[in-house]
Amino acid sequence: MSQLQKSHRRERCLRIEPLEPRRLLAAIGYPLVNGGFESPELDAANSWHPTVDGWTVTGTPGTTYETSSAEPSPATEGNQSVFADSDGWTLSQSGPTISANTRYILTLDVFPLSTGESEASIQLRDAANNQIIDGAASFASSNPAMRQIELPEGEWSRVTVGFNSSRTPLNLGHDIAIRISGARLAVDNVQLMIDDCVHDFYISSSSGSDVNDGFSSDAAFQDFASLTPYLPLLPGERILLKAGDVFTDELNLRGKG
Repeated sequence: MSQLQKSHRRERCLRIEPLEPRRLLAAIGYPLVNGGFESPELDAANSWHPTVDGWTVTGTPGTTYETSSAEPSPATEGNQSVFADSDGWTLSQSGPTISANTRYILTLDVFPLSTGESEASIQLRDAANNQIIDGAASFASSNPAMRQIELPEGEWSRVTVGFNSSRTPLNLGHDIAIRISGARLAVDNVQLMIDDCVHDFYISSSSGSDVNDGFSSDAAFQDFASLTPYLPLLPGERILLKAGDVFTDELNLRGKG
């Protein structure tokens, strides 16, 4: 590497193909405690654990082993997930300390149960003052006006929330608190990515998916909304749209330069 390249404050993160998108995210992820809910180890004969290890719990969510006769099987990661067929429960866990010019991206899989009206709230909070940082999503099956995300019945959906700390300078030096709450939901595969790398973001309305990471043409986002946790973009980042695709949503870029 030349001295000129070394003098740059940020270096472009390299992606060596063929790595699966989720493997790349996991390699730079924050080590959450029991984010896949595989502890304690359950089985078909012992399929229920009445709490969620590694998380602070209120209400009655528990850990369940996937069985073919019960929703929301199969689990999206491993063989176990959180099952909470009740109102007013929460899962919370402390995360990393917020650094300058860094993006924090939380992803998780959510399944609305068929036993009644489902609600979901996913938040990244400032642990010092319990205020919601610029990263949250909510769903209320009974009130479409209150929905920030959609959770189709009978299937798992990937939910992503996050924020760029350059937009939240008052939170610098404080710890993140992850808070998941709701009613009649299953939850699995919670991951937190800490990202201060320079990326090219690929978007394709025809072949992309919002469960992708958007960092390559083979793992493109489907729409501009998936970019929201990454805004404002870092110097040198690019948004690449697939030629021939049609985009009808708006892209609002924030920042200077």
